[in-house]
Amino acid sequence: MGTLTSIQKSIFVYITKHLDKEGIPPTLDEIAINFQYKSINTVRGHLRLIAKKGYIKVHPGKSRGIQVLKALMDTIPEHLSCNDQIPIIGKIAAGAPIFACQEAEDHLKVPTDFLGSGEYFALHVAGDSMKNIGINTGDIAIIRHQNIVENGEVAAVILEDEATLKRFFKYTDRVELQSENPDFPNIIIPKSDSCHIRIAGKLAGLLIRKINV
Repeated sequence: MGTLTSIQKSIFVYITKHLDKEGIPPTLDEIAINFQYKSINTVRGHLRLIAKKGYIKVHPGKSRGIQVLKALMDTIPEHLSCNDQIPIIGKIAAGAPIFACQEAEDHLKVPTDFLGSGEYFALHVAGDSMKNIGINTGDIAIIRHQNIVENGEVAAVILEDEATLKRFFKYTDRVELQSENPDFPNIIIPKSDSCHIRIAGKLAGLLIRKINV
């Protein structure tokens, strides 16, 4: 799957937010108006490229024929390079959720074979809701990209456009994101709203910040 350009990402985010808010995808005219394009042919060109990269499918002849195939946050990680450089893509809250940024701001070098197979990315930790298991503000969490985790595992979870690091539990009637600090309440999402939750990955490692003593 290819990487979206800045404008492609903006259009894709607009589509997904319109779908979440209205329950239907936008029309080409609505996209054109939002981005101030004079012609819907410009919109068609962008959608064709977004579809080519695997994020959407466009059904010709339908007024609202855009089908979202992939969540943007599901494709955050880049493949590890030959030098095992893990992209650091921003911050994740060990506390209240914070805005999820997809842009790689730096890369973290790890020894060869330090991690198992799979794709990884890293996030700066902000907040102390997981401090009882040794995760504190300023640490860097290494996340293995996967869409499913077992109950009780620590996961990077996306709540709409916000990211948080919590212990994940899925029950028949709800999803519960548990803190490891009694000062922070657990986050409970009813089953009816669970479609807005995406698992970005499982905690695989932790780079602890330097502490001066």
